[in-house]
Amino acid sequence: MAKLTAFKRRHPEIELELDATDRVVDVIGEGFDVVLRTGEHADSRLMTRTLGHFSQAVVGSPDYFRRMGAPETPEDLARHTCLVYRYANTGKLHQWPLSRGGEPAQVEIQPSVVTNALEAQIGLAESGLGIACVPDLSVAEHLQRGSLVRILAGYVEAQTKLSVMWPASRYASPKLRAFVDFAAQEFMAA
Repeated sequence: MAKLTAFKRRHPEIELELDATDRVVDVIGEGFDVVLRTGEHADSRLMTRTLGHFSQAVVGSPDYFRRMGAPETPEDLARHTCLVYRYANTGKLHQWPLSRGGEPAQVEIQPSVVTNALEAQIGLAESGLGIACVPDLSVAEHLQRGSLVRILAGYVEAQTKLSVMWPASRYASPKLRAFVDFAAQEFMAA
């Protein structure tokens, strides 16, 4: 949201309508001008610009770790309160991408709280209610100010692509170009 706020401040004349959902929308059929997508997506009807790659971060608050201790291995998570994300479009729980030497770590995580809202998951972790696994770019500011602490970084090896996509047949209006250029410059910046 901080990046979108910066865009709006830089371009106050551009009207933004945000649809913050994890479902894969039909960009053309539903009339979206532009979308941000993670992972690999192939749609010949869309133009794509890769913004970069991000990884997951296993995080918790300093208060939580003072009270409960910090896990040192993925297996230690079995004894901790975990805040788990549920994908709205599939109903599946997010599998934390923990590995050891390139092999998936077999970890039994018992969710204490399940949510389909990333902001809620981050807020609960920041409040000291448990440990969450979230995109590192979504908690960069939290980590910087110390309200969240990253743990188990050596066990998270997977990277995910972040792209901006828009209809290929649509004339690239100055507003669309402004957003795509802004996203390419700012979204993966620290």
